[in-house]
Amino acid sequence: MKKPLALLLILCILLSLPAALADGPSIVKRHGINKATATPAPATKLDKRLDKNATPAPTAVPTAVPTKAPTIAPTAAPKPASAHDLQDPISFFGDLITYHGSNFNTEKNNYYSFMFRADAHGDMSARMVSAFENYLSQHSALQYSGSVTSKNGKIYRCYTLENAADSDLLQYSCSTTTEKRHEFTASVMLSYEPGYPAIDIHYARSFTLTDLNYRMDETEHAALSEIAAAYALKRAEEEAARKAEEEKAAQAQSSGGSSSSFSWSSSSSSSAVRTTRCHSCGGDGKVSCSNCSGRGYKEKRVSTPNYSGSGAKYETVRENCYRCHGSGDVDCSSCGGDGKVEY
Repeated sequence: MKKPLALLLILCILLSLPAALADGPSIVKRHGINKATATPAPATKLDKRLDKNATPAPTAVPTAVPTKAPTIAPTAAPKPASAHDLQDPISFFGDLITYHGSNFNTEKNNYYSFMFRADAHGDMSARMVSAFENYLSQHSALQYSGSVTSKNGKIYRCYTLENAADSDLLQYSCSTTTEKRHEFTASVMLSYEPGYPAIDIHYARSFTLTDLNYRMDETEHAALSEIAAAYALKRAEEEAARKAEEEKAAQAQSSGGSSSSFSWSSSSSSSAVRTTRCHSCGGDGKVSCSNCSGRGYKEKRVSTPNYSGSGAKYETVRENCYRCHGSGDVDCSSCGGDGKVEY
């Protein structure tokens, strides 16, 4: 009886084994996990060794981003300036200036002068004055105070400091069409002659030239640069033609014979006297008297009666200068008073 029961039990166990295998332990199901969604197990030592020998995946090279070149401003922001600071013209005009000179005279009418020349067409002088006046119009304390034209056509543009002291003013005089001696004052003065490539900038002793980062307008600077280049080319061509003419005349003169008369006339025509405006006097023909520094008088101390009896008493008196006879001007020694010199 027991033996048939045992066999029956074994048979039941065998029949239930496939179902148990289908719903079996979780270890069997782990082999079927979707690797795409599974959390990777920590790498073993063997895995690490394999990774070292494996070919690494290519690393993407980042695309270079083009960098924009920084825009360099043509001029820096203007520097803060006092009422007595003036923009240096050399820095203002840049390469348009081919010559400049200065005259710092602490005794001559209380002014300094700064002269420079733009070696180009004469129309440039008026345009350059206009450009510098545009800067002066932005000056916090200077105001335009008038214009004077000399009998020779030289124009003086005047700017005066508000509430100007004596040291803030320069005194100047020139001959006009109506006055032999026209006197005026200014703190800063620009003078030029239309058609002549030069500008004078006068300023009182209390002012200082410095670079305040003001510059000429770029468009105007470029336009004047083209004019300057064209004028320089024209001058070079004229100079080459003049030298060629001189060489031709010299060869004709050295050959002698029938060509001697021709060589004389050619030589004389090529050596014709040419004149230009005198730089010493600016074309006025007059310069300030060096004996009295342009004042027209000399000061000296003289004793006067002292009725109090406490000692000698002195006072300062003025006497007309013997050299300029009180006018303050004498004929320019460079041009003899003509305002022009030969070259």
